Amino acid sequence: MNILFLGDVMGKSGRQVVRKELPELKRKLEIDTVILNGENAAGGFGITPKICEEFYELGVDIIWVGRFNNALIRLFIITGKLLQFKPNIVHCWHFYTGLYAFGYSLFNRKSVVIGNFRGNGIHELNKNRKWFRFLVNTPDAMIANSKSAINNIRATGIDVKRKIYLLSNVIDLKEFDQHSN
Repeated sequence: MNILFLGDVMGKSGRQVVRKELPELKRKLEIDTVILNGENAAGGFGITPKICEEFYELGVDIIWVGRFNNALIRLFIITGKLLQFKPNIVHCWHFYTGLYAFGYSLFNRKSVVIGNFRGNGIHELNKNRKWFRFLVNTPDAMIANSKSAINNIRATGIDVKRKIYLLSNVIDLKEFDQHSN
């Protein structure tokens, strides 16, 4: 499977490059899936439904948006985007955004919410102590990027009702190189 990742498409000029180059890249490289970072596609101010549709029409399969530093702004932006685009799958890369995604899933019962632990899981526990039990049990599934995160979360004694899956962030790219011996 050939996957093309397009990082941070910035504004109109970035969209023009995608429009011009993506169809040929997909054909030439026999790309199966295109993943695009669209958080700055609207001139550095997020993404609009019209721009999303343009990307989908060009053959983009997955669009992701990134981080916002201010918690209140993050709440309004993420919730607004979720209500605007109505995705069926929401993967919360940062643990605490699971709260916003869960709130959205109450409005869209068809959506699947996937939470995430990074590192060893202790940071999420310490930063979100009073919300931790709720945040860990609310998503439909949780992904951890290390075995130590899973062990540390389970060692807290908090009943983890949801299954936690290991999705290691260490990949031997040689395994995917068609030209390697």
